[in-house]
Amino acid sequence: MNKQFNKQMPQATEKNMLSLAAAIPELKEVEEKLLEIVSANSTITAEIGNHLISSGGKRLRPLLTILSGSQFKSNPSQLVTAGTAIELIHMASLVHDDIIDKADTRRGVSSVNAKWGDKTAVLMGDYLFAKAFGLLAKEKLYTILQMAVDCIQEMCDGEIQQNKDKFNLEQTRGNYYRRIYQKTAKLIGVCCRAGAIAANATKEEQLALEQYGLHLGFAFQITDDILDFIGQEEILGKPVASDLAQGNLTLPVLLLRKDAKWGPWLANKLKEKNLLPNDLLKVREALKKSGAINASIARAYLHINKAKKQLLKLPSSPYRGAMESIANMIVCRNY
Repeated sequence: MNKQFNKQMPQATEKNMLSLAAAIPELKEVEEKLLEIVSANSTITAEIGNHLISSGGKRLRPLLTILSGSQFKSNPSQLVTAGTAIELIHMASLVHDDIIDKADTRRGVSSVNAKWGDKTAVLMGDYLFAKAFGLLAKEKLYTILQMAVDCIQEMCDGEIQQNKDKFNLEQTRGNYYRRIYQKTAKLIGVCCRAGAIAANATKEEQLALEQYGLHLGFAFQITDDILDFIGQEEILGKPVASDLAQGNLTLPVLLLRKDAKWGPWLANKLKEKNLLPNDLLKVREALKKSGAINASIARAYLHINKAKKQLLKLPSSPYRGAMESIANMIVCRNY
């Protein structure tokens, strides 16, 4: 991200994240299972599924599920099943998000809706949800299945609220936090708790891991919202400032709204509901000059510290250490 950001965590890099993932054999099994599932039926679903999987992704959620469960006497196959189901849910939510946002690209390649049309994309998202539910039911992971259903309800509610609040100047940071809890943090909390449940961890251990995941999720989304303004389009795989262009007011923007110099100008622009490219460039500059970016960075680090504090409730192990490293990497990435 910016120079100050990188100085704080110099060892946390994208390369380290990929190296960590490569060291977890169960994650390779998740990838194989994903390919097997999307290739099982008609040619069109296989084609779209392979497009989604080949476009990449961090596979953060199944990685967290596997690491959470591996700290205990776990059944590796159940961890792979839970991790695969959660990644299918995540993929489905992204397909639906791109339809809502009318996005043409995702991770630098054509979105499903851009390549196959909105109707097919809606059905593909539904198909992936159904596959996730079926996978959990088949393995009798009913507690995790119920958690997944509850999480999807929250995700839908958060998306509906976000759509309702576009360009809404009355939004507060409380509204923002509620939305990112529903859309991002909740699922990451479920990932971690699911791994603990699959490994028969105690209720206290399950809760600690869920809280770790929630704070990690908050930090993840805040970092995404920062990158939306200071990231590079070719790395992000989407236009810079795209959230604001669509009327989504994220933490950096809400902080800028309170700035005595820039707040009134921003309010007037938001009332027009039509930010031009020059307006977006000016907002990016204002965010840096006002301190809104640095304040958002500080908030992301606050959640990372809270996440790592939850890990101290668990026995020391290489898996706990890996989860600490992931927390550091979350706020020091460029994509």
